[in-house]
Amino acid sequence: MSRAAAPPTASARLRRLRRRLTLIFTAMFVPALAVLAVTIAWADGSSRRQRLDDGLRRVSASETRLAYFDRGRIAFDEIEADDLHTRCPGFVVVPGSAAPFPAHWSRRACDPLDRPALERRLNREAAEAMRHETEYSRPRTISTPDGARLRVSMELIWDDDADAWGGAVIAVAGTADLEAAHRRTVLLTGLGCAALLALAGLAGHALARPAMRPVVTALEQQETLLADAAHDLRSPLAALRVLAETARADPAQQAELLPRTVRLAERMSGLIDGLLTRARLVAGVERFAPQPLRLDQLVESVLDERPEEERPDADLRPSVVPGDPDLLRRAVANLIDNALRHGHAPGEPAQVTVTVAEGQVTVADRGPGIPPDIAETIFTRFHSGSGSTGLGLTIARWIAHTHGGTLSVTTTPEEGTTFLLALPTQSTRRNRHRRRPEGH
Repeated sequence: MSRAAAPPTASARLRRLRRRLTLIFTAMFVPALAVLAVTIAWADGSSRRQRLDDGLRRVSASETRLAYFDRGRIAFDEIEADDLHTRCPGFVVVPGSAAPFPAHWSRRACDPLDRPALERRLNREAAEAMRHETEYSRPRTISTPDGARLRVSMELIWDDDADAWGGAVIAVAGTADLEAAHRRTVLLTGLGCAALLALAGLAGHALARPAMRPVVTALEQQETLLADAAHDLRSPLAALRVLAETARADPAQQAELLPRTVRLAERMSGLIDGLLTRARLVAGVERFAPQPLRLDQLVESVLDERPEEERPDADLRPSVVPGDPDLLRRAVANLIDNALRHGHAPGEPAQVTVTVAEGQVTVADRGPGIPPDIAETIFTRFHSGSGSTGLGLTIARWIAHTHGGTLSVTTTPEEGTTFLLALPTQSTRRNRHRRRPEGH
């Protein structure tokens, strides 16, 4: 039995989505570029052919006016004296169905033509036009026996003495150069459109990144929420399991353990509410609305939740700060947990002191300190350097910044590590508010 393929990861789905957005953006330009290419090709071919036809008509009309008859014979002296006799496009004067005379070609050979064969072909064309008394001053395309394509313009010559058609002036030009130039234009247009399409693809690929930023942000927020939930609920869940197993093993302790279980469940509920609140704040769904609270009483409630053997020494002085109680409780609890877990030498109990005064919470331990090479990264997610995830300090710093405060650390091998959570007090906020107009 074949194993089912693993579902694509979030990053793989994002890469696939970006490629799709790039393809869609690029495909939007294909019809426009196709119309542009066709329009340019048609306009180029039409304009080149029009210029050639205008030159042919000018030659055939001008030379027809210069042709005259003397004693029943056509004269070419004025035609030979004309400047067009030595320019391109070339022309030929043929008798058609009139009295025969030697065909008269312009002096300059503009195209490599088989003149005798072409002369016979054009003479038949002129005889047919005289017979039906029609002319095609509007140029047309003919093919020679050797496969060359020519553009010709014919004007019939009227013989006043004979009161009949006496010949025809036919301007002739090959289309090989015109078609070659047109093919070059079409090729360059195609290459240009291909380059524009490639640029559109690159632009679409670049624009897909900011377009996907909300999706990436949502995924990052989801990952953060899951990581924070795992971090904050791991210890309460473990404690809840211990309480439940103890109560099941010793029913006599149920009366004592049940209230602790309820308090722990309430704490977990508060943690979940805090996680959801943070997720809503980060996503912009909910605005941060601080309220005045006693910071010393909040820290005292955090200490009361800890077992007696894990309760740090405390020096709590009255202090009022504006803030969210659930978020600040999490920040203080994370700092205390971090100090108890890492702020001691191996095999020795932790010595932690918590101090509250003037909107500041200080958590100090007597441990070995933080190595200097990781001191700048302990507030970065998954970079604690101590074997843990580093989420607790990351969350604590985020909470401090959310309240307009700071979270800093000082450490020495002799004195241990001290974390300082500094929050703006009510008086500080009022002073900032009063000073703000003066800054304007």
